[in-house]
Amino acid sequence: MFRAWLRALIGWEDIESLAENNATLLGALNRQLDSLAVEVEALKYMRSQREAKAQSRPITDWERIQADFAANPENFKEN
Repeated sequence: MFRAWLRALIGWEDIESLAENNATLLGALNRQLDSLAVEVEALKYMRSQREAKAQSRPITDWERIQADFAANPENFKEN
């Protein structure tokens, strides 16, 4: 009886329930972090594939001429 009174006085039951809730929340957060890490890795892979594809495709002369024209601010001045 004294132990039950002491536990109620200290509030160990409350602490125990809070610890269980925190453990559940921590588990959910860890699962969410794991899923986000997988998603980040997938995005990195997609970016590397896109960059490799862009490097393997040569730029044609027409594309280079258009890019040079667009990069020159003199071409957009009004008379």
